[in-house]
Amino acid sequence: MLDESKWKTYFKLIDPLMSEEAEYIRQNLGSFAIGDSLLTRFPEKVLTASQKWIKSDNPNVRWNVAMIFTAAAARRYASQGKVLLKALENDPEPTEPPSRSPKNPAIARSDFPSSSSSLGSANGAA
Repeated sequence: MLDESKWKTYFKLIDPLMSEEAEYIRQNLGSFAIGDSLLTRFPEKVLTASQKWIKSDNPNVRWNVAMIFTAAAARRYASQGKVLLKALENDPEPTEPPSRSPKNPAIARSDFPSSSSSLGSANGAA
């Protein structure tokens, strides 16, 4: 049996992260932490929170909502996701993380080193 009271704790953790700009958070929060995990355990709570989040002025928040519905576990909620994501059809900003946005070249780079950077030398390759 699920402990519904845990949702409040989880929500207090994830809600502030929805607007986070760190690429690692953006890549994992919506699709994995929420979409593959919390949506499976607390579907009504996540869908209700998503209705609030989709209206946010912050593009990272809207991005994370969109990413919830890319998770495999979200297939069960495709019809609800379609209704929620309809709000993004006329979004004034593209729903993509700012680090990939051509509008902001100052943060268009990745927060992480490329796979070809120092990995070769760490493995003993010259």
